[in-house]
Amino acid sequence: MSWIFLLPALLLFGSVAVFYPLWLRNGNAALPASGSDERTAQDTKRQMLLRQLKELQYDQAAGLISQQEADALRQPLEKALGIILERPADHTLSEKTQDDSQHYSCPKERFVGFILFLLVIIGAGGLYLKKGTPVDVPPTTAQRSSMSQQSMMDIEKRITGLALRLQKEPNDLEGWLHLARSHAGVGRPAYAYVVLAHVLEKWPDNGDAATYLGERLIQSGDEGLFALGLELFVEINRREPERIQPLIILGSLAFRAGEWDHALRYWNQLLPLIPEDSRAGEALRQSIQNAEKMKLQGSTQVK
Repeated sequence: MSWIFLLPALLLFGSVAVFYPLWLRNGNAALPASGSDERTAQDTKRQMLLRQLKELQYDQAAGLISQQEADALRQPLEKALGIILERPADHTLSEKTQDDSQHYSCPKERFVGFILFLLVIIGAGGLYLKKGTPVDVPPTTAQRSSMSQQSMMDIEKRITGLALRLQKEPNDLEGWLHLARSHAGVGRPAYAYVVLAHVLEKWPDNGDAATYLGERLIQSGDEGLFALGLELFVEINRREPERIQPLIILGSLAFRAGEWDHALRYWNQLLPLIPEDSRAGEALRQSIQNAEKMKLQGSTQVK
């Protein structure tokens, strides 16, 4: 795991270090009371005590309670009332304000939290600059070999499945062509030739199958197969003179062989089939000019 993934944890630690002390000091504390609120509370309590004493006097006069009971209830009320009357509101407020100021004043904790936050930010930035952006670890040779083997097994399964399906659906031309391309792609040209031969036998006029077979034969590296592919392309061009791929290959092969007349014939036949403003059209016109120049010089070899 890369060090870069530790940055969120470090930033979270810095945020907690900064904000938790402030929340602990102020977040769960009661709001400080103002002077008017303190005096109002004392007046309310004093009036309540006087009302209770007055009711106690009425109850005693009405005979609801005895003298002894009235004295027992009157003593705590008078005591509480005396404390309120003897303690001025200003004195209570000054003590409360002093306690609140001590409770809310925490410059040391705020300073330490701010320093910790700066250290975390600087450390995270330095770590990022040192380690850089994380990159994927390249697979080992054994892992690549295992993945390659697994991929080849999957391809073989798909090819086998396609071959089994074509036995049940023999008229699927696209399926046969795909099977031939698959065999060629995994390095089995002989199987591709067999499949293409079957396609041409079943669909003798299919230009796509014949063109693909001709390409495979020419690229085989065998002189005999190369000659068969060349003959096949000539036959395709005779049957379908507007098919582009045989014209490109026949013209290129003739140019390499120094047969300028054949190259010019195939390329001039191809020229109207290529858009004029395309790169392929420009390259084709340049090739025609080169062939004409070589023909005028009477050269028989490509320099």
